[in-house]
Amino acid sequence: MSKFRIVNTNRDINIKTADVPIGRETLIQEKAYGLPFRRKFGVRGTPPAVSASAFVAPSVTGYNLTSQDLDDIYLATGYFGSGGGGGNVCGASMVKYLKSKLKDKPIKVIDPGYAINLNTTVLAYMGAPTAMIARDEFVGPTAALVWQSLDINRDGTFPLNAVIPVEIGPINTFTPMIAAQDAGLPVVDGDGVGRAIPVLEMALYNYIPGPAPVTVTAETNTTIDCEVSCLDSQTAEAIIRPLLSAPVLGEMAAIALWSSRFGVYPKQVLYNTLLGFKTPGCLELGRLLRATPSPDTIITYMTKYGRTCRYYLFNAAVTDIVETSGSGGFDFTNIYLEDSSGNELIILSQNEFLLAWDPAVTKPVCMCPDLISIVDSKGNGYTAMDVQKGNIYSVIFTSADPTVWGTQFVLDGVGPVLETLGYYGPLQQLS
Repeated sequence: MSKFRIVNTNRDINIKTADVPIGRETLIQEKAYGLPFRRKFGVRGTPPAVSASAFVAPSVTGYNLTSQDLDDIYLATGYFGSGGGGGNVCGASMVKYLKSKLKDKPIKVIDPGYAINLNTTVLAYMGAPTAMIARDEFVGPTAALVWQSLDINRDGTFPLNAVIPVEIGPINTFTPMIAAQDAGLPVVDGDGVGRAIPVLEMALYNYIPGPAPVTVTAETNTTIDCEVSCLDSQTAEAIIRPLLSAPVLGEMAAIALWSSRFGVYPKQVLYNTLLGFKTPGCLELGRLLRATPSPDTIITYMTKYGRTCRYYLFNAAVTDIVETSGSGGFDFTNIYLEDSSGNELIILSQNEFLLAWDPAVTKPVCMCPDLISIVDSKGNGYTAMDVQKGNIYSVIFTSADPTVWGTQFVLDGVGPVLETLGYYGPLQQLS
């Protein structure tokens, strides 16, 4: 039987697979591939400080974010996150933390064109949003976790030059900024999918060739090194998710993965999703929403860039919120809405809004990777954990970036996720 051995400064814990909720993905990988990967879990107790040689800040042209820019980016992440990417309260705390250090430690954002020769890693916070919001102290531990996750250069062979977000959302847009600000590294203007996603295999980064070394960090006194050589990120996901359910991790962890010279990324990154101005991006949309706070601003903006973007329900009340389960770093929630004309909609989420079901037509009317966004009268987006029963919202559907729909392995990752929600039908693109 496979064993995960986790040790911290206070306790020695053996976690057997029988004791850890192993997801269906794990069973598939074990059966299909006979575990074609190495599991190596090292222990460092309280990790030592990362040596300065691990980070080499490049001299490249970039844009230094202002305090107002951080607010504007945050304003747009609720919409782009499509119900996920972490809770709004946690995201606001991260922005406050970043702003408090901005005078002495600027955050530089660079265009992907300047990053071709830079060693880059993807940084993310992984886990259940409810676990994150339940922590009395969130940002401080987050900063420590993210910083520890960057300790991927212990042998000195991969000096890190830049970081990049895994997705867009109230937390994971800012997660790499925390590490970048402390290490003096730039943040590459892009992400792996243009929205928030519940599992790693839905990211474009999966196209990066070679093994996927992963560093997982949980709590400030426990670090788990997962050195994983596997066929795809589904295997890495299958390893990490059961670990998140272990009490020592508490449903949340920071991860660093897909570390590579950025030159191998071109097909794996949606460019300029942080700043915008060339493609849809958070800073540009956030500035527009600050000037004209309305859902109409979102629809006009996304339509300008050629996306299908429209209301499905306008000024609808949330009639019920049903939390179906929560484990392995996932929160499962069904949100029921009804407008004044009696039109109903059910939004199913696995951390993110993944499928919208119209009872009147008994079929899905929007599904991931397209965006399902719940916004208020000012265009503020809400995550699944922030929506409140009885409040009035509008629901906006937006088509995903064409690159996402045109990438088969991303779509292959979407199907199993929808099946966990009970949908086994074909994928349907918003038109």
